[in-house]
Amino acid sequence: MMNSYSMDKMTEIIRLCAERLFRGGLTEENAPLIALSADSGIVLNGEGAGKTILEDVMRELQLRSIILSRPAEPYRSIIDFLSAEAGAQGAIWGDRHGVLFRSLPVIEKTAEAALSVLRRRRGAVVSGLGIMAAGKSGSEEAFDVYYSICFGCFVRFFSDCLRLGRNGSLGRERMTAFSRAVSFLDPQHMRFPDLARGPFQTEEEAKKAIEEAGRNTVRYRLVDSSYGNISYRLGEKLLISRTGIPLDELRGAIEICPLGEETCRTPASRELPAHRRIVLETENKAVLHGHPKFSVVLSLDHDGVLAGKGGEEARIDDVPVVAGKPGEGPGGLHLTVPPALKESRGVIVYGHGVFTAGREDFNEAFRNMLEIERMCRDKYFHEIH
Repeated sequence: MMNSYSMDKMTEIIRLCAERLFRGGLTEENAPLIALSADSGIVLNGEGAGKTILEDVMRELQLRSIILSRPAEPYRSIIDFLSAEAGAQGAIWGDRHGVLFRSLPVIEKTAEAALSVLRRRRGAVVSGLGIMAAGKSGSEEAFDVYYSICFGCFVRFFSDCLRLGRNGSLGRERMTAFSRAVSFLDPQHMRFPDLARGPFQTEEEAKKAIEEAGRNTVRYRLVDSSYGNISYRLGEKLLISRTGIPLDELRGAIEICPLGEETCRTPASRELPAHRRIVLETENKAVLHGHPKFSVVLSLDHDGVLAGKGGEEARIDDVPVVAGKPGEGPGGLHLTVPPALKESRGVIVYGHGVFTAGREDFNEAFRNMLEIERMCRDKYFHEIH
C-alpha cells in the first residue's frame, strides 16, 4: 500500500535526501536526481538526461524511490575506472567472498536497461549518468543502496590496488585512476574534538553526548551519514542510536533499552547485541561503531578470519581483525567483537568497520577510532609504494 504523503512533503523529503548525500561526501551539491512516489503521484526534482528514465521506471515498477547521480570524488574516478574495466562483462565484481558486494551491473542509459536490472536488483551503474539506486520502502532504502555502492567500490578499488601494487603490476590505466582518486581523499585530521566529559548522570546528558559524538563521526569522515551506531550505558539501561538514522541527526532517534533483556521492544540498532555485550563484559560505558575506509581496506588482507582458522590472531599492528555480521545469530558480531575489545583499543571487523569504546565518555572511543584509521591509512601508503 502506498503512503499518503502530500506533494509538498515529498518535495521536502527529496531536499533532505539530497542534502544528506552531499553532506556525506557522496554527491556534489544539487547533483542528485531523486524520484519519490506515493498516493498523490510521482515527484521528481530537477531536469537532466536521466529524468525520462526515472519517470518510465517509476511508472512501470512498484518502487517508492530512485536516486540517480554522478558520485562525488573520489568515488567518481573509482567507479568510472571500474565500469570501464568491466567492459563486456557488464558488471563490477566485488571481493571474492562477497562481503562488500557480489556484483554491480553496468548498464546503458535507457529505460529498458534500467527496468531489466531494477526488477531484480536495487542498484546499478548507468554509463554516463552515474549510480542508480532504488528503494521499495522509501528514500532511506535508496540512500542506503547508493552509499553501499560508493563504499563497496572504494574498498574494492583500493584493496585491489594494494594487492597489485605490492608486486608491481598496477598498470598504467589503474595507476592513473589511483593517483586521481588519491588526490581527492579527505586530508587526515591531526586534532581530536573535545567532546563532553563523563560519566553522564542523566538520560538528557547521555543523549547530548551521543548526538555530539555522532556529528563529529560524520564530520571526521569516520562514517558516511547513516551508517555506524553509538551507545552509552547509564546504570542498567543502554541508550543507542537507531538504525538508518544519520549520525549527525540523532536528536529524537536514540532508543533506551534495558540491559537485562537481550532484545529491545523499540526499533533500536541492529548492532544492539554487540553493544550490549561490550558494556556488560568490559568496564566501558561508551561504544562507537563506524566505517572508516582504510581500516576496512586493510582488513581484506586477513581472509583467514572468515574461515575461523586457528593459529595466530589476525591483527593490523596491535588491533585485532575479526569476522562477524550485524545482528544476532551464530555469525553475529556480538560473539566476536566484545571478547577482542577487552584487551585492545579497538576492533576491526573484516570488510565492515571498526568498534571502539571509552570508560566514561566518547573522547577515548573517538580518539582510538581516528588513530586506528590514521594508522591504517599510513600503513596502506607505506606498503603500496
